[in-house]
Amino acid sequence: MFGLLLSVSLVIWIIAVCVVFSKGQLVWLRFTAEYVVNGTAFLLLVLTLYLLYLAHKNNEDLYGNFATSLGSIAITVILIDRLNAWRLLEQRKQEVFEELESRVRDVAVEAVRLARKYGWLDEALKEVSLQEAQLEGANLEGANLEGANLEGANLKGATLWVAKLEGAYLWGANLKGTNLLHAHLEGVFYDKYTIWPEGFSPQAAGAILRSRL
Repeated sequence: MFGLLLSVSLVIWIIAVCVVFSKGQLVWLRFTAEYVVNGTAFLLLVLTLYLLYLAHKNNEDLYGNFATSLGSIAITVILIDRLNAWRLLEQRKQEVFEELESRVRDVAVEAVRLARKYGWLDEALKEVSLQEAQLEGANLEGANLEGANLEGANLKGATLWVAKLEGAYLWGANLKGTNLLHAHLEGVFYDKYTIWPEGFSPQAAGAILRSRL
């Protein structure tokens, strides 16, 4: 019985290792990792505690040796599963960052939503190029866009409420209908091609009219 348990545990452990190195290509392996590996690790831990109890009750080293083996496998499986989860999350983060640069509006806006949901927005906006970004209607409330190059970006109808835009470049950007309430625009550079919300005074907000270099 114990030999069978160890064999099954070893198979699950091998599957978990395969998941880590699958690079997200094998869907059934990811499914196995999420729903089977964790359950198996839990059962192994329960068996470990039971064997430790038997070892103490019967004063048998055999039970103790099995408990040690099962406990080691369970911990290893849990660690591998956590490593895999972290790797998949990092992979998804990079995908979201790349989608932010998409010239397809729906893709870029959805990437903003996901970046905000997972707390990656400020990091993403620092790493990606927003030149000619298609962010019409995007929710960039409170975003840190200090010094960002938004040249030619489509921010029509976007929400930039309390966003930090100090020193950003808005040459040729479209901000028609954009919510700029309490946005920080000190030192923002714009030109005659920049489209502002109706009735909005960029100079009064601290923006600087300057042609592109």
